[in-house]
Amino acid sequence: MRIVIVGGGQIGSSLARALAPAHEVVVIDHDRAVADAFTNIDVEFIVGSGTSEDVLERAGIRDARFFVATTPLDEVNIVACAIANRLASPETICVVSRADFLPDAKQLQGLEEFGINRVLWPEAQLAADIEGVVTAPGAIDAESFAGGLIRLLEYRLDANSSL
Repeated sequence: MRIVIVGGGQIGSSLARALAPAHEVVVIDHDRAVADAFTNIDVEFIVGSGTSEDVLERAGIRDARFFVATTPLDEVNIVACAIANRLASPETICVVSRADFLPDAKQLQGLEEFGINRVLWPEAQLAADIEGVVTAPGAIDAESFAGGLIRLLEYRLDANSSL
């Protein structure tokens, strides 16, 4: 499956590293120096703007199943998703850092007009993960399921633990 990622920073590089073994991944970033982070990963790296039609065409946007915009600029991510959606029909995922871009009933319509299928706010997920661990003393990880009705807690036990 072809996946195009715009933004080779921390999120984009981590995503590319995780997906590259099983998928055809293309990373786009305007900073040529970012390419160094991808030398040991089986991905195609394109220097350019994720808001350029020509760059998206070179990345094979027409064959992409997913398009993920992960730059540090929310507006660039939104515009990149809009252009990708206009050129082709990949599933678009837009990473934002500001809560005012999160979809509420009113904004969701606006984001759909930009061709964004899913909006992710990593800071909120991080806060929720920390809250889960803090509310479970001693746990090293905590997940909630079924609307909070089920909690899965992970603990590290000593070798001499009675458990």
